[in-house]
Amino acid sequence: MHEQLSFLLENHFDHTHAKLWREIPLTDEPFVEAWEEYISDIHVKSPLTVLKNKLVQLNFPVKEGISKSSGYQTAIGRGPDAVLMPGATGIELEEPGNIEVYLYQTIAGRIPVIQVRNRKDFETLVRVFFYKNEPVSIPPSMGACMIKGYNNWDRVKKYKEKWHSDNGYKENMDFLWRFEFEKMKSRPELYQDIFFLLSDKEYSNVPAWMLGIPEAEWRRYPWLFAGNMKLRTTARCAFLAQPATIYWTN
Repeated sequence: MHEQLSFLLENHFDHTHAKLWREIPLTDEPFVEAWEEYISDIHVKSPLTVLKNKLVQLNFPVKEGISKSSGYQTAIGRGPDAVLMPGATGIELEEPGNIEVYLYQTIAGRIPVIQVRNRKDFETLVRVFFYKNEPVSIPPSMGACMIKGYNNWDRVKKYKEKWHSDNGYKENMDFLWRFEFEKMKSRPELYQDIFFLLSDKEYSNVPAWMLGIPEAEWRRYPWLFAGNMKLRTTARCAFLAQPATIYWTN
């Protein structure tokens, strides 16, 4: 029996490329710089106003079939001014004033977080960014959503402006930009973001009475440890290697 189970003692982990503790936290990913600007703008304008100017999906309502409309597909696929697109009436939130946008430090660098206090607003944002503005059902246990591989057209616009500035005013600039755009697309770090949508609901939708503790204490505990930040946000580090947008409960 011992010989049969000896394989359980074998170590198959490869630490060749593992980072040393002194190298942690890792350097911020390129998208963080753009979000620093967004957060700075929020000091002057409301969070929703700033985010709508930067993240095109927020300019469309949650509505059945909206993701197949020509206005939505043009805005998401080509990046023009979304407010000019047909059907761009914007999202409706119950508490638009209760939105926080900040950068949270993890061992893999800082990550942007959009946090809302209103449960229905959280579900709306999940539908906007994860389900292409379609009115799907959101599991009650879901309290965080990581958006990965988000094509940020605001960053594309800034890249194009810098490219124009670096290349002066040559002839056929629009034609030449097509080639530059194709080159840029081969480097997703130049235009793709990762960010969190976060609620402050009870951890995994478990009510305080099930634990035999006061509600205030239960909501305070996850805020300090698991429910709102530590477990939900730091869990992002384990999912960075995933190839597509993902979400998880809790």
